[in-house]
Amino acid sequence: MNYLKELNAFYDQQETNPLSGSAIAIWHALMHICNKAGWPKNFSVAVSVVCIKAGVKERSFYNARNELKQKGYIDFSSRRGNQAAVYVLYTRAVTYAHSFADSNAESTAGNLGGNVSPLIKHKQTIQNETSINCFQFFEKNGFGMLSPFISDSMNSWLTNTSFEEPEEVVIEAMKIALLQNVRNWKYVSRILQDWETKRLFTLDAIQAEQDKRNKRVTPFPKQSKGGVSRDTSKRSSAAGDKGYDFGF
Repeated sequence: MNYLKELNAFYDQQETNPLSGSAIAIWHALMHICNKAGWPKNFSVAVSVVCIKAGVKERSFYNARNELKQKGYIDFSSRRGNQAAVYVLYTRAVTYAHSFADSNAESTAGNLGGNVSPLIKHKQTIQNETSINCFQFFEKNGFGMLSPFISDSMNSWLTNTSFEEPEEVVIEAMKIALLQNVRNWKYVSRILQDWETKRLFTLDAIQAEQDKRNKRVTPFPKQSKGGVSRDTSKRSSAAGDKGYDFGF
């Protein structure tokens, strides 16, 4: 990468597709770290280090990092335990040059009556791929048609959240709803809210919580010698205790 070209391309794109202040600060911090390491293809760095260099709080960091990923500036993969995430920075200079070439080609095609096609085709952005995957899962698994309200709500969970892997987490919540034979977005949202309240921000943390939940077995009431339950009301309650435990 050429640091100066990347900076110029980055700020050129801010004029048409601006990022939040926190996302800009984190992008600069990651660029600095990558440059200092000699521009490796991928690198790992602790959240605390990035927050200090960028001057942002940890909660703002996760939202801004997801914004950068969804808009195609970076990619990252979380790792188990206390290991730092691995990051990949995507060059903006090449992307911006391609975008500029596409724009000129489309303009030329329009002037020539549409006989000239663009030489360079855009790939779908990471944000679109994320949205399509999540929305398709919703529609293909019997949750119904996506209304504008549900679409906005789902997109909010993908962009304004503390989850490190928002798309995977939203899909995981829908899978749990399916296992409970509940196919509505309100139920999925309550699961997501429960995880966020409990600060389960990674798939590993969510899976660990699910494993604990699955180990909880409600014992049946003791039976008398004749095989009749001593407390049929409690047994009935235990047998009917199904669904996701929201903790309240």
